[in-house]
Amino acid sequence: MSTISSRSPAALDLRLQPSRLLLIYLLSLGLLSSVALWLLPVSLGLRVLALALLWALVTAQLKRRAWLRGAHAVQGLGWREGSWRLRTASAELAAQCRSMTVWPWLVALDMRVGHRYYPVLVLPDQLSADELRRLRQLALQTTL
Repeated sequence: MSTISSRSPAALDLRLQPSRLLLIYLLSLGLLSSVALWLLPVSLGLRVLALALLWALVTAQLKRRAWLRGAHAVQGLGWREGSWRLRTASAELAAQCRSMTVWPWLVALDMRVGHRYYPVLVLPDQLSADELRRLRQLALQTTL
């Protein structure tokens, strides 16, 4: 019979790597959405405008989430003394984790810093196998 320890989980400091998997997912989603928009029975001008807006959004998400570039891109994640930390290009921030999802192929954290929200997606190609295992364990421990 296992018991859950009442002490805080061990400190964790992770540096996220750019994700090829997320790049593929976002590009695939963008392409499928482009096909769906192109097939809409609306004027050509409206389709072109919708496609331009779609690819502007896809590019922004690729930059921030897959390539980890930009002032607010989360480049690192940590746990110290009972609280979550986010590292961006410009600062390290104390964060509150509002919710999380842990799957074998994804850890999704909904982080909040003040009035700003940081949805953090961690895929297997962003961390070593050991770091991903430790993050999953920590995420599951902190939800208990």
